[in-house]
This record gives sequence, C-alpha cells and structure tokens, in this order.
Amino acid sequence: MNPYEIYRKQDLETSNKQELVGKLFNEASVSLRRAILEIEKKDYLSANENIKKAEVIVKTLNNSLDMQYEISVQLRRLYNYMNRRMIEGNVKKDPKILSEISEMLSGLRDTWFEAIKRSRKMQSN
Repeated sequence: MNPYEIYRKQDLETSNKQELVGKLFNEASVSLRRAILEIEKKDYLSANENIKKAEVIVKTLNNSLDMQYEISVQLRRLYNYMNRRMIEGNVKKDPKILSEISEMLSGLRDTWFEAIKRSRKMQSN
C-alpha cells in the first residue's frame, strides 16, 4: 500500500459518521471523474472498476438511510437514479452521463458539509 492509500485509510477510520458520509460522496465523485479520464484514454477496464466503486458507494449510502425521515425517501430516489445512470454510463462508456452523476455527488458533498457546519454552529450557541 502506498503512503497515500495508508493516509486515506487512516482518514476514513478516524472520521466520525457525519464526516464519513461527506467523504463517501467525494470518493464516489472522484471515482467517476477518474473513469471519465480512463474512457478518454480507452482504458475501459480501469473505467469500469472506478464506476463500479462509485456504484458500491452509492448503494452503501442508499442502504444506510433511515427511512423514517422524508429526506431519506427523497435520497433513496436520487441514489436509485444515480445507480441507474452509472450503469447506463458504464455500458455506453458515456462521459457525459458520468459527469452528470459526479457533479450531483459533489453537490451532495458540499451540501452535506455545509449542514454539518451549520449544525455544529447551532450546537455551540
């Protein structure tokens, strides 16, 4: 394992649950961006691996939802949509589809970290 992988593993292991969700959004988005670059280089095997990684992350987020909240119902729809589109993007090797989902995940990441920041601010007041 290279030093960067060791750092990432330690970072994930020491993150709290709230931070971990944001990091998962980020990792899925980054994996899709890597897949896009690999498609452009015609390295379809590596692209497939990165798309599959993003799919597993989104499925994990989907399966961890607490369905007693309305937001979870909405997120489930969104995650299911993302997974369908990632499968389609993988089959077609379509960077445009993968970019759409990567941007959605980045937006979720930013929103998630902003919500954590606001929550912490409210708790400190």
